[in-house]
Amino acid sequence: SCSHFLLGQYVFLSMSEASEWTDITLTFDVYFYVRETGIMLRYQDDDHYYQYIYNPEASCQGIVKRNGTGLSNRQTPVYLWNSPEAGAGVPRYTWARMRIDMYDNGSDQPTMDVYVNDQLVATYTDTDGSALSKGTIGFYSAYNAATRFDNIRVTRKTTPLDTARADVALRAVGAPPLPIPG
Repeated sequence: SCSHFLLGQYVFLSMSEASEWTDITLTFDVYFYVRETGIMLRYQDDDHYYQYIYNPEASCQGIVKRNGTGLSNRQTPVYLWNSPEAGAGVPRYTWARMRIDMYDNGSDQPTMDVYVNDQLVATYTDTDGSALSKGTIGFYSAYNAATRFDNIRVTRKTTPLDTARADVALRAVGAPPLPIPG
């Protein structure tokens, strides 16, 4: 069903610099297997983050904002669309290139722009007055033993971040290091 998403499992980048990230662009390749795959932005803890989720099996995707406790094993998206024509339309068992811009440009209304294979598929602006102002990134999967992420790159506006400490954290979870900028 596309009316909710399962909590699933995730891993987040745990380093002090990442917990302070605000306006970033995240690019990566993702292998969509089955069920739900996603990315978490401005992750602060288990109860505070934004999340983009795509389900190739049901051809639906959504953006979840979790800001506090009280959710059961299902999350209700704050922004959801079901039509493959309006969204990513990536079939399962394929790789896709993703880019997510998360920015607020000094306002208290952060915006998330989601691109799949260079096509803008979603824009969400948090206008409810309880915006999450900073946080790290995380990678999410539900019922997806074969989901893979590769070629991960995080930039602040246009300046690439120092990846040395991120590479240590990624290696600790068995992931490859970030690519060298340039």
